[in-house]
Amino acid sequence: MHLTRVQRTIPQDGFVGQLGQSLNLELTMPPRWPREPDRNDPAFRRLEDRINFAVHVAGFSAVNSGLWFFQILSHPWTRLPWVTGIWLLALVSHGLYVFAIANYSDKSYNPK
Repeated sequence: MHLTRVQRTIPQDGFVGQLGQSLNLELTMPPRWPREPDRNDPAFRRLEDRINFAVHVAGFSAVNSGLWFFQILSHPWTRLPWVTGIWLLALVSHGLYVFAIANYSDKSYNPK
C-alpha cells in the first residue's frame, strides 16, 4: 500500500492568511522544513529543542493530572507533591535552557 502526502494550503483570508502574506510565507499543512534536516543547522536545532520542550510539557501535564486525579478520588499518596515539584523543577530548568541559555548561533554552518 502506497501512502501519499496531501499538501493543503491554508486559505489566505483571515488573520493567519494576512500574517502569512505580510511575512511573505507560503503556509502549508502539515508544516515542512524547507531543506534537508541537519542537526548542525542552528535553526533546525532550535526548532528541535522547542519541540522536545513541548513534548516535555505535554508529558508533565498528562502524567501529573492523572496522578492527582487518582489521588483526589481515593488513593492517597503522600509523596505526590514531591514528585510533581521535582518534575516541575526539571521542566522549568529545561525551559530556561531552551529559551534563555542555549546558543543557536553557528557562523560556520553553510546550508547546501
